[in-house]
Amino acid sequence: MRKFLSASAILICLVFLGACSTENTFEAESAIGFTEAETMEVESTIGATEAETMIVMADFPHYNIIEHLATNATEIVRVEVIDERAEKINIWMSPANELEDADFGTFDAYRIFTVNRIRVLEVFQGDVNVGDVLEVKQIGGRMNDSVVINHDSVPLVVGDDLVLFLQSYDIEGMPACLLNPTQSAYRFNENAAIRDDNTELESLNPQNDLTLTLNDLAQISRNNEVLGE
Repeated sequence: MRKFLSASAILICLVFLGACSTENTFEAESAIGFTEAETMEVESTIGATEAETMIVMADFPHYNIIEHLATNATEIVRVEVIDERAEKINIWMSPANELEDADFGTFDAYRIFTVNRIRVLEVFQGDVNVGDVLEVKQIGGRMNDSVVINHDSVPLVVGDDLVLFLQSYDIEGMPACLLNPTQSAYRFNENAAIRDDNTELESLNPQNDLTLTLNDLAQISRNNEVLGE
């Protein structure tokens, strides 16, 4: 069973370069790799000779209760973070490296992401199995002389034991993403390992206004089993 987000996410990327020349702004619909429906605005400066730095700000869907967060996740899994890499991903899934727009000219189809490989330790929801290795991406990272800074991302540190609420895609080779970076990543700490149902898991983002307990995860798992019958 697979579910997809119905809410749109708006990603605004501001690009600042060491020297300035021509500026252009473009809008592109349905940038694949964030959510099902997304608009992206990019303001860029072309012709700089120094390293490019892009500061990313994003507006993600916000969920009022854990049940709503779970409903919109394709996978809810406990994982171990294996490794990390920076990768350029074609978010419009175009066969070309560059795209043409009648109003805005040529623009790059690729963006820099940080991609983590994660090993599934426990499945609460989704069509994955214990032992599977998945990939999850967050926009931002460094490749050569290009730096993308995303203040909304959460650090997935190698060796971390986490519970993640993911959005995956029926697109080969496209890593999953967090439903949002505020509410979708929790640390499975030593207290959680005791399996006290009332134990609260620590959110990786201190701005998170949701509380996730082991009892919540048990209920999500039971609901998933019923729906899968």
